[in-house]
Amino acid sequence: MSCQREKRLKKRPTNEAPVAGVRPLEARVVVQQCSRAKVKTRDGVDGAEPQYAEIGEGLVVFVCFFDGATEDTAHRIANAVMNTQFFHGCLSRSRRPTSVLELPGGVLLLPLQSQVSGQARRGSQLFSSLASHCREMLSKSRATGGAVEQGVYGQRQQVKIEPMSHVLEF
Repeated sequence: MSCQREKRLKKRPTNEAPVAGVRPLEARVVVQQCSRAKVKTRDGVDGAEPQYAEIGEGLVVFVCFFDGATEDTAHRIANAVMNTQFFHGCLSRSRRPTSVLELPGGVLLLPLQSQVSGQARRGSQLFSSLASHCREMLSKSRATGGAVEQGVYGQRQQVKIEPMSHVLEF
């Protein structure tokens, strides 16, 4: 085997971007359309019913912040989420894409474990900022009846999303 070929075979692929100046990842967001969703925000204690944050038709948004995330990151995420176009109504004949800001749809924000150098407080602040930005945008929109609800940062999320979700990994 030639030396050149041996060098090529020994060189392992990396996850580094081949383009100079690419900024690091600040957050990861997964958006899912739903007919309704809810998350437990407080366990039932001493016979009391557990409390839930819930929405009807709208979007469920899973959010994870990384090192380097700032208030600006939260604002950009809010803008992207609230303006995401989707088809309204699973059974609707309308096939015009629309955003949560254009109809009475809700948003359920769910925090995932953030990777902000182990600083739970900073991740919680960013998540609260995201929720505030989303609420502000919804309050300024022409749509009424929608709400922004959220899970509890740092708490195990017990979520129910309808109709259903499937994740396949290969």
